[in-house]
Amino acid sequence: MLFNHRYRYLFIIILSLYTFLNTALCDVYHYFNIEIEWYYALLTITGITFNMGGQPAY
Repeated sequence: MLFNHRYRYLFIIILSLYTFLNTALCDVYHYFNIEIEWYYALLTITGITFNMGGQPAY
């Protein structure tokens, strides 16, 4: 498992917050002309991170 650690949910939350802040501060949404509310973007990133957290790492 990719996140097979005692604090895996904390790591997932921190990773998703870091990813969201990185995309927001680098103006990724403006650069690609994506109009999305901040909470939808954060929920999408967190959902993808949670889904990838249980996948095997090849």
